[in-house]
Amino acid sequence: MQQPDTDSQAPAPTTTTTTAPLADNSHFTSALKDWVEVDNKIAYYNQHLRECRQVRNQLTPSICNYMERQSLQNTKIQISDGSLHYGSESTTPSFSQKFLLEGLTAFFDSRTGANQEGDVVAKECMDFLKSRRVPETKTVLKRKYSNASS
Repeated sequence: MQQPDTDSQAPAPTTTTTTAPLADNSHFTSALKDWVEVDNKIAYYNQHLRECRQVRNQLTPSICNYMERQSLQNTKIQISDGSLHYGSESTTPSFSQKFLLEGLTAFFDSRTGANQEGDVVAKECMDFLKSRRVPETKTVLKRKYSNASS
């Protein structure tokens, strides 16, 4: 992906966000150019952020391993704009439909004592919850890339 024409700092958008209708074709064309320019910048920075996160994620285990071997877990490492700390964090999986259905099935199985009844009630409960979701519709401008630029 080609780097957008920017300096080292992330620049502010070249135009201000407006919700006013575009006056004429030239304003429309200008707005489209600005939109594509900003979209290119977003794609460029997202790609580089992805690469930076990959490098950081590859370095983290070896740094943590070294700190463990050297008993540095309680050490605060000063860096130019703050400090680094060794630590651990716990994450909880998201509530996917599969996770919810399995959990509801297990819950109702434990309540009814019969696998068939628990499965049926869990599926009914999932269907009920899914039917209560209200779809949100909004207008968007989407970009599709041609195969040549991919």
